[in-house]
Amino acid sequence: MPTHDESHDVHLQQLTAADRQVRRTRRAEAVRQRQRVALLNLMATSMAEFGISHAELIAARRAIGERAGNKAPESEVHDLHEDEPDD
Repeated sequence: MPTHDESHDVHLQQLTAADRQVRRTRRAEAVRQRQRVALLNLMATSMAEFGISHAELIAARRAIGERAGNKAPESEVHDLHEDEPDD
């Protein structure tokens, strides 16, 4: 049977491991957020460079959803400015 000190050490190791996991999770989320921002900037730049309209982007998203067999709900692909002319 473990002594009180051994039990305390095991408990401390578990807390330390949990703390490390929390820190790793936070770092991973921060990286994911930075990558998302970079991707969004790349998409916006590419759309402008190639003259891709918002309507074309929405049509492409719909096509991807249909090919995958899980059409995205209209709330996901409908844009409030869809009927406006593109610049």
